[in-house]
Amino acid sequence: MRITLVAFFSLMLLACGSEPAPTQDEAAQPPAKPAATNNEAAPGAADHTGDDHSGHNHAPQPQNEQGYTVLEPQDSCEKPVVIEFFAYQCPHCYQLEKHVKNWRQSVSDDVTFITIPTDLGREEFTKFVAAHYVAERLGVLDEIKPLLFGVIHERKEITNILDAFVQAGATKEATEKAFQDVETLQKEMLNGFELMKRYKITSVPTVLVNYQYQTDVSKAGGYEKVFNVVNDVLKLPSSCQ
Repeated sequence: MRITLVAFFSLMLLACGSEPAPTQDEAAQPPAKPAATNNEAAPGAADHTGDDHSGHNHAPQPQNEQGYTVLEPQDSCEKPVVIEFFAYQCPHCYQLEKHVKNWRQSVSDDVTFITIPTDLGREEFTKFVAAHYVAERLGVLDEIKPLLFGVIHERKEITNILDAFVQAGATKEATEKAFQDVETLQKEMLNGFELMKRYKITSVPTVLVNYQYQTDVSKAGGYEKVFNVVNDVLKLPSSCQ
């Protein structure tokens, strides 16, 4: 992926574009680099050509006994944590989003909620991942996340990403600085990808609870049941205090 900092930042200043949402939702690809700081080709993701759902059925299935999978924790936490792995271009993630919002309004403040976006190895969506992390850093993710989903799934436009961040409550200067901090963006993307690797996240959306319990639309039995399972799992024993 040959892209300079200037080219990347210019891309962010343009409309994010109403790119059609692919049906591919496999998550086992490394993130595309947000930018290269020199003329060398930045290491990118492997080609991602499949656009079907082979092996990734997210249609509601009969709920099994548990609705979740028990994992061996690879991380520790001091209080309950719920992590959502998703992609902005993923239609299933878009459908789950309203349930994410409803759950967040009712969940205890003691529970930490973390979102890990992925571009699914598709460089054309790396700008959405970058914008997500910048919004998170600037404290305006709740305002920016719906806009990013809307660009792809509702054919909305962001004519100027800086203006969108300013309207969300960030300053223009802070937004520019955050987008230009390529080193931090790359680190955030890599950390997210490494977390996905540790827990063998192979499709999105997937929800990880306390680094020990994992659920998704199929396991839970439907979009509307995912966070019912999350609430039940939060009551189970875990290493999180």
